[in-house]
Amino acid sequence: ANDASCETLANIRTVRSFAKEDFERTRFQRAIDKWYDASYRAAIVAGGYYTLMYSLIGACAVPATILYYGGLLVARGEMHAEKLVATMLYSAILQEYFGNLL
Repeated sequence: ANDASCETLANIRTVRSFAKEDFERTRFQRAIDKWYDASYRAAIVAGGYYTLMYSLIGACAVPATILYYGGLLVARGEMHAEKLVATMLYSAILQEYFGNLL
């Protein structure tokens, strides 16, 4: 859209001399619509991703899985409770870093 508008404005005398204002307006509108559609799709994907990562998986599934499996290991005596707490803290830090990557 920016390219279309810059090109048209740079050559405004040519556009006017050939009476192509409507053509250029339509071309600009198509470029804006294309940009809008791409931005809309990207926003939907990002919204879905962040909702999933920060509410469902990040807040519930990963810590619950670590706590469940770690609890089983602690109950069997294969792991100390301190290591389970450290593992949960490390996983929270890693989730924060992965969340910041995107």
